[in-house]
Amino acid sequence: MFLHLYVAEARGLPVSDNHGRSDPYLKFKVNGKKYRTGTVNERLNPIWTSHFTVDKLKGDEELELTVWDADSRLSKQDLLGIYPMKVSKIPDEGMCGWCSLLDGESKQPSLETGELRLMAWLQKEGGKPDMKARDKAFADLLDAEKKSASSGSVEVFVGSWNVGNAQTGDLSDWIPKDKYPVYVIGAQECEYKAREGCKTCMDDWVKYLSEAIGEKAKLLKCKSLGQMRLAIFCTDDARGNITNIISRKEATGIGHVINNKGGTGVGFKYKDTRMLFINAHLAAHQGEVVRRNSDVQEILQGVATTLTEVPGNQVTGDYDHIIFLGDLNYRLDYGDQGDKKKPSEALYKEMCQMVEKEKFSELFAKDQLTRELKAGNVMAGFTEGSYKHPPTFKVVKGKKL
Repeated sequence: MFLHLYVAEARGLPVSDNHGRSDPYLKFKVNGKKYRTGTVNERLNPIWTSHFTVDKLKGDEELELTVWDADSRLSKQDLLGIYPMKVSKIPDEGMCGWCSLLDGESKQPSLETGELRLMAWLQKEGGKPDMKARDKAFADLLDAEKKSASSGSVEVFVGSWNVGNAQTGDLSDWIPKDKYPVYVIGAQECEYKAREGCKTCMDDWVKYLSEAIGEKAKLLKCKSLGQMRLAIFCTDDARGNITNIISRKEATGIGHVINNKGGTGVGFKYKDTRMLFINAHLAAHQGEVVRRNSDVQEILQGVATTLTEVPGNQVTGDYDHIIFLGDLNYRLDYGDQGDKKKPSEALYKEMCQMVEKEKFSELFAKDQLTRELKAGNVMAGFTEGSYKHPPTFKVVKGKKL
């Protein structure tokens, strides 16, 4: 019996080197014989495209495919992940797809370890490897994989809220319960005293989000920077299609290191579609448009250092969909607000009357972000949705809008 194994690539591997990358290769051993891919330098998503043919199999062998970081001969090689494969479990038609790696130390599943893309087929007849039969089997497996990947779509609920450092109440008016397969919730100024039963504000926040979202979706990832939190929930069915989960945070506060302002990003692949969600809290005050634009650029460049395949790449080129959410702090330049960039009492009342009359399109014509997007000064290539609800800036805590 022959095992034909194609090791295509990996994605989302752990960082092992000081420069934020790894130099991964894969190896395994069967019946005393060693097999190894080449090394791909400075990649977390290496492409190997390596074919192996393993002979003289009985069918009860257990392979252990291990991914390593290649260091110098004087240094210890770092184990990045493990994929155990039982020959007896390979279907007659073969197997093809992404396989989750186990943690190298605990040998337990981990969201941080990454995945391998493999094809495997058992040749049970013949005295020598049949490459034509192998190629046909692999072609059939690839066709089946493509059909599976191209079918269906996914709905994602995305919400953002400046919590105002206050405990959350009933969120049912905001978050539809048990309706979506994926929920992405960004929060800013989310630091308050945790309620009984929760040790930290993070625990409290996730608990109350979970109750609002419902029992079907479970926490996939929660990334924090200071008082900013980005939480992603998904159903079990959606989780089966999500791979390559990676995250990054970037501070843009005082000295560009203080984390009162900045952003957090979480990226993943849903089937064959790459998605990135960035939750941000930008500089405040009416006259700080240029600073807000700069914050956006710094966040996008910062997350690119670990959320892109090649260092220095633009995230906009590495992802199919990027959702930038948060308290962006862009204001309305409505009327003559003077050098202080603050509306007079009469001008303020005029804007409030327009809100009450739902003249949102006229107000958004004076919106700073709308203007900067059209001018190409920020978020090139991004588009913004339409809004049919009143603004939520500076609301009174505990009172409904």
